[in-house]
Amino acid sequence: MSKKVSVLVPVYNVEKYLRRCIDSILKQTYENFELVLVDDCSTDNSLEICKEYEEKDNRIKVVKKPTHTVLSDVRNVGIENSDGDYLMFVDSDDYVCDNFVEEMVKAIEDNSVDVARCKAIKYKKNGTTEIESFYGLEGKVISGDEIKNIIPNFTTYNNNICCFTWSLIIRRDKLRVKFNPDVYCRQDAVFLIELLLKSVNSIYFLDMPLYHYCFNGSSITNDSSSYYRYIDGLLASDKAIRKTLKDCEYLDSELEKEMNNSVFIVITYKLATLSGTPIKNIRNTIKSTFNREEIVNIFNNMNPKSLRKNNKIKYYLVKFHLYFLFSIIIKNS
Repeated sequence: MSKKVSVLVPVYNVEKYLRRCIDSILKQTYENFELVLVDDCSTDNSLEICKEYEEKDNRIKVVKKPTHTVLSDVRNVGIENSDGDYLMFVDSDDYVCDNFVEEMVKAIEDNSVDVARCKAIKYKKNGTTEIESFYGLEGKVISGDEIKNIIPNFTTYNNNICCFTWSLIIRRDKLRVKFNPDVYCRQDAVFLIELLLKSVNSIYFLDMPLYHYCFNGSSITNDSSSYYRYIDGLLASDKAIRKTLKDCEYLDSELEKEMNNSVFIVITYKLATLSGTPIKNIRNTIKSTFNREEIVNIFNNMNPKSLRKNNKIKYYLVKFHLYFLFSIIIKNS
């Protein structure tokens, strides 16, 4: 008999996309699965939609959390309320190919690995799509000490493979880590690094795009308070990742500099969301950001030579305190 798969979907105020997501999962060619929908105290009709589907299909289980928390906690609740041999995750505003579960089960079983990773079809905000790259890891099994060699693919911007949780299938009996409820930003990255270094012993990179990762714009903000909350979350997740790397004796000086580069790049991307605010506000935000002690320490230990031209320009604008010129770039981005 085929192994049972638990597909876990966190749900929070996604009534616009939820039916598309659930319908795509129910169309799976792989039959032995359960769909666990964890509602995080939605204030729209999301919970009602979940219950409607639960009444029609006995493969669906709806779990309502008593209080609204963070995504990490929602996913942990999903794991605790599932019983499949394999665990998979789907975000409620995305959808999957009909053979998503089937191909992922084949990948993990045919290659005798603890976890498998598929590719995603990314839908960008400008309406275009792209299939992500594994930078030469396509069709490969990485196991044992070799896993450490691919950590830079997930922690730096060089040949970066995104730490998407929903692109994974994991053997339940190999899962020895949980999502960190103290981290509300880049939870997937924190979880995946810990999973690879502390829990599993092998991963297979499936060269098939099976997941539709959709940009819906709901997470985009353009105010300073949201920006600073994101930066706080970024630093917290970065700290958690570094702790895992240190615990595993893997954070050498070269990797640390490249990780610092990555934090800098993420900050500049987030600054771009302030382009609609007054230029004086942008300038002040840049100045206050790069005067924070944690970020000063990161900035002073970067490797600017490995930055691409546009990021290298931003680096030197910060280095020489040319915040107004930097703000002009953001304003025109």
